[in-house]
Amino acid sequence: MKVCRQCGTEVFDGEEFCYSCGYIGEPVECVHEPLSRQSEWTAILLAIIPGFFDVFGLGQLYLRSYLKAGLFMLSSALLFLAVNHFDIIEKDSLIHLGVRTGLFFIQAMDVMVTTIRRRRVENV
Repeated sequence: MKVCRQCGTEVFDGEEFCYSCGYIGEPVECVHEPLSRQSEWTAILLAIIPGFFDVFGLGQLYLRSYLKAGLFMLSSALLFLAVNHFDIIEKDSLIHLGVRTGLFFIQAMDVMVTTIRRRRVENV
């Protein structure tokens, strides 16, 4: 199984870049240092705790998935601007709570899936 040199996501034959982190380069066999249990929990906590305060992407940043981290941080900034500066969405409205909850679960699950994938790659 070939994996991305940057983030450890499986890269299939014929792909020119990693769809997870955007790394352009030849996929290789597992090149990541093994994630310790402490590193896994740190990444998960960085996804969950700041997520309660509408800060998304820190778990991905810790795991060096820079493209995903940037997208989640951009989503955080856009949500903040839409609610506090442009009054596009009312604070604590159903739409606001739905977007917050959706972003929170998506980014938390992404961090958990990434740590599981990296653990699987280590065991190959």
